[in-house]
Amino acid sequence: MKRKLLTLFAAAALCVGSLAVGVSAADEADTPEVPEDAIVINDADELAEAIRDQEDGQYWLIKAGDYNLGEEQLAVYADKNCGGQTNWYFPIDASITIVGEGNPTITSNVEIANGSWNTQDFITVWADDVAIEGIQIKSKKAVNKAIEVMGQD
Repeated sequence: MKRKLLTLFAAAALCVGSLAVGVSAADEADTPEVPEDAIVINDADELAEAIRDQEDGQYWLIKAGDYNLGEEQLAVYADKNCGGQTNWYFPIDASITIVGEGNPTITSNVEIANGSWNTQDFITVWADDVAIEGIQIKSKKAVNKAIEVMGQD
């Protein structure tokens, strides 16, 4: 009886050990590789420039930290026309991938009352094939939608 229990315990320990190894291997496989031509973003000014200059196929790596899109940053891409309007908080009009490293937070201290379309959303996605991962979004106080997707994919 003791021998059967010992064998059963040893078998259970092996299964648990195998499961743990399998999980960590799967976690490593899920970690995306950062392309060599990735746009690395370290502050709100660099984020504003990336928003202004976005192009299909780009990969953005946003480093850990707080990114406040204030009046100065919003002015960098204020003339970006999406849906016939300008002055968006964070428009995405290209098929891009945005990945956060260390859970960065993106917000804006600029408060505009909900009115026209461009003031209702914090992030507005116009393009297809956009991926956003590992980013915390802190919308404006008079929030309507944190993210609105106009694209189809």
